[in-house]
Amino acid sequence: MNPPPAPAWSLSLASRLVLWAWRMAGRVLLPLYLVGYLIHALRRPATRQLRLARLRDLCGQTSTLASATKASRREVKTQEVKKHEVKTLWVHAVSAGELAAGIRLIEKLLRLCEKRNRAEKNRAEKNREEKNKTEKNVPENTPQTPWRVLVTTTTLSSARYAERFLPAGVAHRFLPLDVPRPVARFLKDEQVRLGILIESEIWPTLAHQCLQKNIPLIVASTRLSPRSYARAKRYPALARILYSLPRLFLARHPQEVQGLQNLGAREVQVAGELKDAALPPAVAPDALAKLQAQLKDAPCWVAVSAHRDETEAVLATHKGLLEAGLGEVVTLLCPRRPLDKTLEKIVSLLEANRAHHGIAFARRSLNQDLPIGGGIYLCDSFGEVGLWCSLASVAFVGGSLVNHGGHNPREPAWFSCGLFMGQYFHNQSRAVEALVQAGGLEVVKDTQELIHGIARQLKEGAENQAGKRAYALVAQEGETALNQTLKALQPFLDGLDRE
Repeated sequence: MNPPPAPAWSLSLASRLVLWAWRMAGRVLLPLYLVGYLIHALRRPATRQLRLARLRDLCGQTSTLASATKASRREVKTQEVKKHEVKTLWVHAVSAGELAAGIRLIEKLLRLCEKRNRAEKNRAEKNREEKNKTEKNVPENTPQTPWRVLVTTTTLSSARYAERFLPAGVAHRFLPLDVPRPVARFLKDEQVRLGILIESEIWPTLAHQCLQKNIPLIVASTRLSPRSYARAKRYPALARILYSLPRLFLARHPQEVQGLQNLGAREVQVAGELKDAALPPAVAPDALAKLQAQLKDAPCWVAVSAHRDETEAVLATHKGLLEAGLGEVVTLLCPRRPLDKTLEKIVSLLEANRAHHGIAFARRSLNQDLPIGGGIYLCDSFGEVGLWCSLASVAFVGGSLVNHGGHNPREPAWFSCGLFMGQYFHNQSRAVEALVQAGGLEVVKDTQELIHGIARQLKEGAENQAGKRAYALVAQEGETALNQTLKALQPFLDGLDRE
């Protein structure tokens, strides 16, 4: 199966002038940015080594990122691969969220590369055996063209996530700045043959050089919210340039196809939401076993990604559950940003609540145990959402009782939690609507409805089916999105296979 032929298309003179102006601005500002970033890195000893590695990557040079992040296995594999010509499948994810969404896709691509490498090795050995029958002094190591997967990110948090969760054999580095020379060096040194952007912004110089070098650039799980569409339509000429550079857009939903085409996309297919295929948040088994022993059979619910403005609603819900006869209920309060200054105000509210109402309160950051006989446990730690969702049987997803647009309900759904959200869920409208239709999520108007809903599900215990329905939906949609994305990529992979 051949890659679909690209539609007839060329940049207009105005588009070329805009790209030229962008490249010139990058060349002028690059030295200033690098000096500023170097000073910024030197002033932060805790992350200095990682920031300096990122600085080299920003210039398009290969950094010592692998050794700096102790990923020696990947560095060895990268060095071995670069001895010969390679076919690099490049995946870019801006931050940890996009990288988490693409982990399973990256694993699938790695398996495809390993399969092709084994096939090429077998062919090379077979050819060498045949030549040995008729020729002498045949070299032992016949040059091969191995396939590899390279992942680039932008933020430091994504680099830490990559170190923890990228499979061995996948190389990682930071994306270079969108300036001609670093971009050209990156594409040449890494021998990129196919680019996949996950929910990513499109950088003009990078996308244009991919186009010039005949490197297919595909935007997977494309996000086009009404707000981003309206913003792009304010500058139609610029939008048409940017959206016309990638070879293919993989939209999340059919409703986004027309919008992408209006902005200038040359080809659009529907492949689904890769976040549905994201791996569940990691859970430390030892920590889970310890907390489960403390919890015993007490009812437990979690407020995930709760904003500071929702703390009082969480406290009111806990009191309402006590009045509903759930005297030993444990409320896990998992703030949206557990490490910023708003945490101090949350702690003050919880301490005042303990003083006035006698409700027990403990903190994860102080290594305190769960409140004995019920109470509130402040989950002020980073990267342990999976742990709290594993303990709880019911979850409220924050940012939805106040007008913040709601947060991702898929994470607690992976742990079979019955789900509740407030009426402000416009940032997650499609996921919420699907979960509501499947019977895995309830939308509540106020705290009173939240109390009644959580109390009902906690009293049902093992008979509660809402969490099972939520899990079944996200698992099914995730597998569909992953398969549809791989199906769209297959023609391009087959094209590389024949080179």
